[in-house]
Amino acid sequence: MSFKNKINSFFKFIHPDVLGNSASEEIRKNNENSIKEFNSYLENLDNSQKFEKKTLYFYIKIEKKSSFNSEKQNDYFEKISVDLKEVNQNISDANKYAIQSKYK
Repeated sequence: MSFKNKINSFFKFIHPDVLGNSASEEIRKNNENSIKEFNSYLENLDNSQKFEKKTLYFYIKIEKKSSFNSEKQNDYFEKISVDLKEVNQNISDANKYAIQSKYK
């Protein structure tokens, strides 16, 4: 699976539309903003532009099921972090690959 396909698979778990109605507006907005930042990072990586080191936070939906029956109970959201490395201008292809490998 290619790097971009793996990123798209990740986005399917954290996209605000996937989180459903049980996610608060704050959680949905956080993920929306973090997706924008991550896309900017990937674009800067492709264009060899500078990007400061940053940590992004995402919420993923965890479906909670009762241990006594198969009925779904309330969903909850777990906060995860993704550390983005600094990208300098004129980054080499080898360094781009090394950074991309981190997110595979």
